[in-house]
This record gives sequence, structure tokens and C-alpha cells, in this order.
Amino acid sequence: VRPDDLVLWTEPVQWVHGQGVSFALDQVVPVVSFGPGLVYLDASNETLARRGVRWRSVLECPMLSGVQAAVESGLGVCALNPRNHTPGMTIWEHTDALALPSISEVIRTGNAADPQLLTALRAELVAALVEETTT
Repeated sequence: VRPDDLVLWTEPVQWVHGQGVSFALDQVVPVVSFGPGLVYLDASNETLARRGVRWRSVLECPMLSGVQAAVESGLGVCALNPRNHTPGMTIWEHTDALALPSISEVIRTGNAADPQLLTALRAELVAALVEETTT
């Protein structure tokens, strides 16, 4: 987070999997992710490697709905923030042992535009995003 960022919310990232399935740490853990270059995958890889967990990627999908469907179907575990959990998911029993960093949703703007325009845009984004996520 940068000093000029407007933080909308911060929440934990937790390991989840589909209901009715289980994944043991002494086996190769199947991992569902959004794909390379995204904070979830980087944090997941680092955490698993640091704890010596063997894992394999079973699906990379850039769309949230695809990741959610894969997790709900029992394909593997995934690192997700609670805002993106669904009723078909459960928190993996090893979440505390494989703790992940929290994630923040921010609005970040530059200085090149008209300051009044940026202020108005930020206000509209905050109103739309905060209202949308709290209902």
C-alpha cells in the first residue's frame, strides 16, 4: 500500500476447498489459482514452499467464477479472501499452519489529472464499491 492509496478494506486470505473433500499435507496438494503474476498465487507458492508442502497446479483460471467452480467441485485447495468464498466451500483445516498475508483493496491514482476530477472519481468509486460489497 502506498501513502496516497485509499484503502477500501483489508481482509485475510484463507485456504479453502470444496465441501465433502479433504486434502492431507503429507500428500501432493492440488492447487487451484488465478494464474501467474497475481498476488494470490505468489503468496500461495511462497507459503507452501516455506512449509515444505509438495503441491501441483491443477487449474489456473483468471476468472473468479472459474476458480470458485473448480474449488466447489473438489478439484483442489485455493487461497481466497472471504469476500470470494461461496457456500460450497469450507476453510481448509491447515489454514492456520499455512497462514497467508492479508489483502487490501485500494484505489490508487496518479497526479497527472485534474485534482478535482480525481477527487470526484474516487468518491464515486468508493460509493459504488463499498455499497456493492456490503449489501
